[in-house]
Amino acid sequence: MKNKENENLSLENIVSTDVVENFQEKSKDLEKKLSTLYFSIPEIDGKFKIENSTEHNDGSNFYGVEFEGNNTFGKLHFISGEFDKRAIDGIDFYLIPVCEIQNISLRKTANKIELIEPGEVFLNNDNWVVNPDKKVKIRFFANTNEFLEEKTKNVFYAEAPNEEDGSFTIERTTDIIIPNKSVFEFTMIDASNATFKIINDPDIMKRAINLYYRLLKPVCENKSAHYNESYNQIIFKRDKGKVAKQGDKWALMDKMIIKEFQ
Repeated sequence: MKNKENENLSLENIVSTDVVENFQEKSKDLEKKLSTLYFSIPEIDGKFKIENSTEHNDGSNFYGVEFEGNNTFGKLHFISGEFDKRAIDGIDFYLIPVCEIQNISLRKTANKIELIEPGEVFLNNDNWVVNPDKKVKIRFFANTNEFLEEKTKNVFYAEAPNEEDGSFTIERTTDIIIPNKSVFEFTMIDASNATFKIINDPDIMKRAINLYYRLLKPVCENKSAHYNESYNQIIFKRDKGKVAKQGDKWALMDKMIIKEFQ
């Protein structure tokens, strides 16, 4: 009887250990998840008060602080949009505290802003504070057409990721959409980082679904309990992934997240 009790006790210990380890692993994964807080304007001393942040960008925010889990360091991005002119007109309040402007001489004629390189921030009490040596690098454009032409140069395309690690080989990317081949559209964040998504085209979406295991599985986290080739649409929880340039590849940093197929 005693041996039986000891055996049961050992089994309970094993089960408990497995549960704890699984919980710890999940906790680690949660801590590593990328989060973004959005802000409209910095304080004059280059900080962003967390109490003024929002988790969703309604189009009126100029800045996004990106960080992992409980990390106290993050990246600061300028978010270009329809209100760029407001930031330029109020340059001393919107831009100067946290930005390094490459061509500030254009401020009187500019109406668009482009992010060149994210800045660095650190958490101090309840504020995200910009590193004065690593401010956001931006530049002005004097007209919208010039801005759009420049942005077009920072977009490229690819067909399929490498199955083993979800990376994309640089030499296989193209500057234009290749019919019946291109599936993913990339947009440069800076010289070494880019976001990617599925090209906005119903036929390309359908092709991606049909070739799910080749095209999507390496670069997507699938939360859907159902999948078959008859679906025509994907509902994303996160419709953009991120890659970083490493040698001859764009290495996968963050996957897209699939909510469901329809």
